[in-house]
Amino acid sequence: MADKFEGANYGLNSIPSNAEVITPSDTVDLANVTRRIHIGTGGDLKVDLKNGGTVEFLNLPDGSEKTGAFTRVYATVTSGNAASDLIAEW
Repeated sequence: MADKFEGANYGLNSIPSNAEVITPSDTVDLANVTRRIHIGTGGDLKVDLKNGGTVEFLNLPDGSEKTGAFTRVYATVTSGNAASDLIAEW
């Protein structure tokens, strides 16, 4: 299949060209720094950012997406239910 964009420079505003299912972990980083996380089943999402910060997004709806340079998705959240059915995109 031809790819008209092969060899193009990809930037932060480009669409992701890779994806994988996320297995949340309190101790293991993601295999790749993500650009976006798709949230299949809504809830709270606790993540580490590429710059070293940690943040917890609360009450994310089903089917939403969170954009950022994420390095870890935690299995344990501080409050509420953890979001699930997560897909990393980069």
